Amino acid sequence: MAKLKPCPFCKGTMPFVERADFSSCYVVCNDCGARGPTSCDENEADARATDSGKFEPGERAAVRLWNLRRRFRATDDAGGA
Repeated sequence: MAKLKPCPFCKGTMPFVERADFSSCYVVCNDCGARGPTSCDENEADARATDSGKFEPGERAAVRLWNLRRRFRATDDAGGA
């Protein structure tokens, strides 16, 4: 599995994967509490990894999405002027 990148908000280096429910996971920053998107198995490789018992359902997808996140600027905020 890919290594979790540091938090895009506080640069914390201790993020972890949290199980949301039976079929999904998300990543949480242990330093600031930022949370990545909740994810389920996205493809056959994810499903095989889950079936092998090495990963929780959605764990690989949650890590992929966390690692793709970027730090948003204030101008990126849809509610901003």
